[in-house]
Amino acid sequence: MTSNAMTSTHFALLDYDGFVCKAFFAAMARGEIDNAENVLLELTEIAIQKAKDFFETDDVEVFKFMSGHSWKKDLYPEYKAKRKRNAYIRDFRDYTLASQPDIFRPERLEADELIILMHDELVEAGKQVIVFSDDKDLKYYSKLHCGINVEQEIEPTLSNNELYIQLLAGDKEDCITGIPKVGSKTAVKLLEDEYTIEKVIQVYKEKGIDLDECIKQLVLTIPMAKQFNDNPYDMYTAYSLVVSRQGNGEANNNDAIDRSIEGLVKYISNKVTEVYTNA
Repeated sequence: MTSNAMTSTHFALLDYDGFVCKAFFAAMARGEIDNAENVLLELTEIAIQKAKDFFETDDVEVFKFMSGHSWKKDLYPEYKAKRKRNAYIRDFRDYTLASQPDIFRPERLEADELIILMHDELVEAGKQVIVFSDDKDLKYYSKLHCGINVEQEIEPTLSNNELYIQLLAGDKEDCITGIPKVGSKTAVKLLEDEYTIEKVIQVYKEKGIDLDECIKQLVLTIPMAKQFNDNPYDMYTAYSLVVSRQGNGEANNNDAIDRSIEGLVKYISNKVTEVYTNA
Protein backbone atom coordinates (compact mmCIF):
# COMPACT_ATOMS: atom_id res chain seq x y z
CA MET A 1 0.00 0.00 0.00
CA THR A 2 1.36 3.37 -0.96
CA SER A 3 0.94 6.81 0.57
CA ASN A 4 -0.70 8.08 -2.64
CA ALA A 5 -3.47 5.47 -2.48
CA MET A 6 -6.12 8.10 -3.20
CA THR A 7 -4.96 8.07 -6.83
CA SER A 8 -6.43 4.58 -7.12
CA THR A 9 -10.02 4.06 -8.19
CA HIS A 10 -10.90 0.75 -6.53
CA PHE A 11 -10.63 -0.16 -2.86
CA ALA A 12 -11.21 -3.17 -0.63
CA LEU A 13 -11.72 -2.44 3.09
CA LEU A 14 -11.22 -5.49 5.31
CA ASP A 15 -12.67 -5.79 8.81
CA TYR A 16 -9.63 -7.75 9.96
CA ASP A 17 -10.91 -8.61 13.43
CA GLY A 18 -13.53 -10.66 11.62
CA PHE A 19 -10.91 -12.26 9.38
CA VAL A 20 -8.86 -13.28 12.42
CA CYS A 21 -11.86 -14.90 14.14
CA LYS A 22 -12.97 -16.66 10.97
CA ALA A 23 -9.48 -18.02 10.32
CA PHE A 24 -9.03 -19.18 13.92
CA PHE A 25 -12.28 -21.16 14.01
CA ALA A 26 -11.81 -22.51 10.48
CA ALA A 27 -8.37 -23.83 11.42
CA MET A 28 -9.75 -25.30 14.64
CA ALA A 29 -12.57 -27.03 12.74
CA ARG A 30 -10.00 -28.61 10.43
CA GLY A 31 -7.96 -29.79 13.41
CA GLU A 32 -5.13 -27.54 12.22
CA ILE A 33 -5.07 -24.78 14.82
CA ASP A 34 -1.33 -24.28 14.29
CA ASN A 35 -2.16 -23.42 10.68
CA ALA A 36 -4.45 -20.47 11.55
CA GLU A 37 -1.99 -17.94 10.14
CA ASN A 38 -2.06 -19.61 6.72
CA VAL A 39 -5.86 -19.83 6.82
CA LEU A 40 -5.96 -16.09 7.55
CA LEU A 41 -3.73 -15.35 4.57
CA GLU A 42 -5.90 -17.63 2.42
CA LEU A 43 -9.10 -15.79 3.43
CA THR A 44 -7.40 -12.46 2.77
CA GLU A 45 -6.28 -13.50 -0.70
CA ILE A 46 -9.75 -14.80 -1.53
CA ALA A 47 -11.28 -11.44 -0.57
CA ILE A 48 -8.72 -9.49 -2.59
CA GLN A 49 -9.26 -11.70 -5.63
CA LYS A 50 -13.03 -11.28 -5.33
CA ALA A 51 -12.57 -7.52 -5.39
CA LYS A 52 -10.29 -7.72 -8.43
CA ASP A 53 -12.73 -9.97 -10.28
CA PHE A 54 -15.70 -7.75 -9.40
CA PHE A 55 -13.95 -4.57 -10.49
CA GLU A 56 -12.30 -6.35 -13.44
CA THR A 57 -8.90 -4.89 -12.57
CA ASP A 58 -5.81 -5.83 -10.57
CA ASP A 59 -5.48 -2.22 -9.43
CA VAL A 60 -7.26 -2.57 -6.07
CA GLU A 61 -5.93 -0.85 -2.94
CA VAL A 62 -6.42 -3.00 0.17
CA PHE A 63 -6.82 -1.67 3.71
CA LYS A 64 -7.02 -3.88 6.81
CA PHE A 65 -8.49 -2.61 10.07
CA MET A 66 -8.57 -3.81 13.67
CA SER A 67 -10.30 -2.24 16.65
CA GLY A 68 -8.65 -0.23 19.37
CA HIS A 69 -10.15 0.43 22.80
CA SER A 70 -13.61 1.85 22.13
CA TRP A 71 -14.33 5.40 23.29
CA LYS A 72 -17.92 4.29 23.84
CA LYS A 73 -16.81 1.97 26.64
CA ASP A 74 -15.20 4.95 28.36
CA LEU A 75 -18.56 6.74 28.36
CA TYR A 76 -20.71 3.69 29.02
CA PRO A 77 -18.79 0.73 30.55
CA GLU A 78 -21.71 -1.66 29.93
CA TYR A 79 -21.21 -1.34 26.17
CA LYS A 80 -20.42 -4.85 24.81
CA ALA A 81 -19.78 -5.96 28.41
CA LYS A 82 -21.47 -9.34 27.91
CA ARG A 83 -19.34 -10.37 24.96
CA LYS A 84 -17.24 -13.42 25.76
CA ARG A 85 -13.49 -13.06 25.34
CA ASN A 86 -11.40 -15.92 23.98
CA ALA A 87 -7.81 -15.80 25.19
CA TYR A 88 -6.58 -17.90 22.28
CA ILE A 89 -8.16 -15.59 19.72
CA ARG A 90 -6.72 -12.60 21.60
CA ASP A 91 -3.23 -14.11 21.37
CA PHE A 92 -3.70 -14.87 17.66
CA ARG A 93 -4.95 -11.31 17.12
CA ASP A 94 -1.93 -9.84 18.93
CA TYR A 95 0.39 -12.04 16.88
CA THR A 96 -1.32 -10.93 13.66
CA LEU A 97 -0.97 -7.27 14.61
CA ALA A 98 2.73 -7.74 15.31
CA SER A 99 3.42 -9.72 12.13
CA GLN A 100 1.41 -7.60 9.68
CA PRO A 101 2.56 -3.95 9.89
CA ASP A 102 0.01 -2.84 7.28
CA ILE A 103 -2.93 -3.34 9.68
CA PHE A 104 -4.48 -0.10 10.96
CA ARG A 105 -5.59 0.02 14.58
CA PRO A 106 -6.78 3.44 15.78
CA GLU A 107 -6.37 3.87 19.51
CA ARG A 108 -9.93 4.93 20.40
CA LEU A 109 -12.02 3.71 17.48
CA GLU A 110 -13.45 0.35 16.56
CA ALA A 111 -12.66 -1.09 13.15
CA ASP A 112 -16.18 -0.55 11.84
CA GLU A 113 -16.07 3.15 12.72
CA LEU A 114 -12.92 3.72 10.69
CA ILE A 115 -14.25 1.56 7.87
CA ILE A 116 -17.43 3.66 7.68
CA LEU A 117 -15.44 6.89 7.71
CA MET A 118 -13.06 5.73 5.03
CA HIS A 119 -15.86 4.26 2.93
CA ASP A 120 -17.72 7.58 2.98
CA GLU A 121 -14.60 9.59 2.17
CA LEU A 122 -13.67 7.36 -0.77
CA VAL A 123 -17.19 7.17 -2.21
CA GLU A 124 -17.51 10.95 -1.91
CA ALA A 125 -14.27 11.22 -3.88
CA GLY A 126 -15.76 9.09 -6.66
CA LYS A 127 -13.98 5.84 -5.76
CA GLN A 128 -15.48 2.34 -5.87
CA VAL A 129 -15.33 0.52 -2.54
CA ILE A 130 -16.12 -2.98 -1.29
CA VAL A 131 -16.32 -3.73 2.44
CA PHE A 132 -15.49 -7.27 3.55
CA SER A 133 -16.99 -8.03 6.97
CA ASP A 134 -19.34 -10.35 8.84
CA ASP A 135 -20.53 -7.38 10.94
CA LYS A 136 -24.21 -6.96 10.08
CA ASP A 137 -24.09 -3.24 10.89
CA LEU A 138 -21.61 -2.53 8.12
CA LYS A 139 -24.20 -3.72 5.61
CA TYR A 140 -26.22 -0.64 6.52
CA TYR A 141 -23.49 1.79 5.50
CA SER A 142 -21.56 0.29 2.59
CA LYS A 143 -22.74 0.37 -1.01
CA LEU A 144 -20.96 -2.92 -1.78
CA HIS A 145 -20.52 -5.60 0.85
CA CYS A 146 -19.27 -9.17 1.14
CA GLY A 147 -19.11 -11.53 4.10
CA ILE A 148 -15.91 -13.35 5.02
CA ASN A 149 -17.01 -16.52 3.31
CA VAL A 150 -15.51 -18.44 0.40
CA GLU A 151 -18.88 -18.91 -1.28
CA GLN A 152 -20.47 -15.53 -0.58
CA GLU A 153 -20.63 -13.06 -3.44
CA ILE A 154 -20.27 -9.29 -3.39
CA GLU A 155 -23.66 -7.60 -3.30
CA PRO A 156 -25.16 -4.11 -3.05
CA THR A 157 -26.53 -3.82 0.49
CA LEU A 158 -26.88 -0.13 1.37
CA SER A 159 -30.08 0.39 3.37
CA ASN A 160 -30.15 3.54 5.46
CA ASN A 161 -33.55 2.59 6.88
CA GLU A 162 -31.99 -0.24 8.89
CA LEU A 163 -30.03 2.23 11.01
CA TYR A 164 -33.17 4.05 12.16
CA ILE A 165 -34.87 0.74 12.96
CA GLN A 166 -31.88 -0.28 15.07
CA LEU A 167 -31.91 3.05 16.90
CA LEU A 168 -35.31 2.09 18.30
CA ALA A 169 -34.82 -1.67 18.66
CA GLY A 170 -31.28 -1.55 20.03
CA ASP A 171 -28.70 -4.31 19.74
CA LYS A 172 -28.82 -6.80 22.58
CA GLU A 173 -25.49 -8.38 21.55
CA ASP A 174 -23.76 -5.05 22.26
CA CYS A 175 -25.84 -4.31 25.40
CA ILE A 176 -27.70 -1.50 23.60
CA THR A 177 -31.27 -1.69 24.91
CA GLY A 178 -33.01 0.77 22.62
CA ILE A 179 -36.64 1.24 23.68
CA PRO A 180 -37.83 -1.58 25.97
CA LYS A 181 -40.18 -4.10 24.28
CA VAL A 182 -39.56 -2.59 20.84
CA GLY A 183 -38.21 -5.01 18.27
CA SER A 184 -37.51 -4.49 14.58
CA LYS A 185 -41.10 -5.03 13.41
CA THR A 186 -42.52 -2.66 16.03
CA ALA A 187 -39.82 -0.11 15.17
CA VAL A 188 -40.93 -0.11 11.52
CA LYS A 189 -44.50 0.61 12.58
CA LEU A 190 -43.45 3.37 14.95
CA LEU A 191 -41.35 5.11 12.29
CA GLU A 192 -44.36 5.33 9.93
CA ASP A 193 -42.11 5.43 6.84
CA GLU A 194 -40.30 8.49 8.23
CA TYR A 195 -36.68 7.37 8.48
CA THR A 196 -35.03 10.39 10.08
CA ILE A 197 -33.14 11.07 13.29
CA GLU A 198 -35.84 13.56 14.32
CA LYS A 199 -38.56 10.90 14.01
CA VAL A 200 -36.50 8.45 16.05
CA ILE A 201 -36.07 10.98 18.86
CA GLN A 202 -39.78 11.84 18.75
CA VAL A 203 -40.63 8.17 19.28
CA TYR A 204 -38.29 8.03 22.31
CA LYS A 205 -39.99 11.11 23.71
CA GLU A 206 -43.50 9.72 23.14
CA LYS A 207 -42.51 6.46 24.85
CA GLY A 208 -41.50 8.41 27.96
CA ILE A 209 -37.78 7.68 27.71
CA ASP A 210 -35.61 10.10 29.71
CA LEU A 211 -33.65 12.65 27.62
CA ASP A 212 -30.26 11.46 28.88
CA GLU A 213 -31.19 7.84 28.20
CA CYS A 214 -32.23 8.74 24.67
CA ILE A 215 -28.87 10.44 24.10
CA LYS A 216 -27.08 7.39 25.48
CA GLN A 217 -28.87 4.92 23.19
CA LEU A 218 -28.25 7.06 20.11
CA VAL A 219 -24.58 7.65 20.94
CA LEU A 220 -24.04 3.90 21.33
CA THR A 221 -25.74 3.08 18.02
CA ILE A 222 -25.07 5.91 15.56
CA PRO A 223 -21.90 5.44 13.48
CA MET A 224 -19.02 7.85 13.20
CA ALA A 225 -20.17 9.42 9.93
CA LYS A 226 -20.24 12.96 8.58
CA GLN A 227 -24.03 13.11 8.40
CA PHE A 228 -24.19 12.67 12.19
CA ASN A 229 -21.46 15.11 13.17
CA ASP A 230 -21.70 18.68 14.36
CA ASN A 231 -18.39 19.56 12.69
CA PRO A 232 -18.45 17.60 9.41
CA TYR A 233 -15.75 19.70 7.77
CA ASP A 234 -13.52 20.00 10.81
CA MET A 235 -13.70 16.28 11.42
CA TYR A 236 -10.78 14.21 10.22
CA THR A 237 -11.04 12.16 7.06
CA ALA A 238 -10.49 8.43 7.32
CA TYR A 239 -7.86 8.55 4.62
CA SER A 240 -5.69 11.17 6.34
CA LEU A 241 -5.94 9.18 9.56
CA VAL A 242 -4.78 6.04 7.81
CA VAL A 243 -1.77 7.56 6.08
CA SER A 244 -0.64 9.23 9.32
CA ARG A 245 -0.04 5.80 10.87
CA GLN A 246 3.04 4.85 12.86
CA GLY A 247 4.57 1.57 13.98
CA ASN A 248 2.21 -1.35 13.51
CA GLY A 249 -0.42 0.79 11.83
CA GLU A 250 -1.77 2.52 14.91
CA ALA A 251 -3.13 5.89 13.87
CA ASN A 252 -1.35 8.91 15.34
CA ASN A 253 -4.07 11.52 15.20
CA ASN A 254 -5.58 11.71 18.68
CA ASP A 255 -6.69 15.35 18.41
CA ALA A 256 -8.62 14.61 15.24
CA ILE A 257 -10.22 11.56 16.81
CA ASP A 258 -11.25 13.63 19.84
CA ARG A 259 -12.84 16.24 17.56
CA SER A 260 -14.73 13.52 15.72
CA ILE A 261 -16.08 12.01 18.93
CA GLU A 262 -17.03 15.41 20.34
CA GLY A 263 -18.74 16.31 17.07
CA LEU A 264 -20.85 13.15 17.12
CA VAL A 265 -21.90 13.48 20.76
CA LYS A 266 -22.67 17.20 20.31
CA TYR A 267 -24.75 16.52 17.21
CA ILE A 268 -26.83 13.88 18.98
CA SER A 269 -27.20 15.92 22.20
CA ASN A 270 -28.39 18.99 20.28
CA LYS A 271 -30.88 17.00 18.20
CA VAL A 272 -32.36 15.25 21.24
CA THR A 273 -32.57 18.46 23.29
CA GLU A 274 -34.28 20.26 20.42
CA VAL A 275 -36.98 17.61 20.00
CA TYR A 276 -37.52 17.07 23.73
CA THR A 277 -37.90 20.78 24.50
CA ASN A 278 -40.35 21.46 21.68
CA ALA A 279 -44.01 21.21 22.66
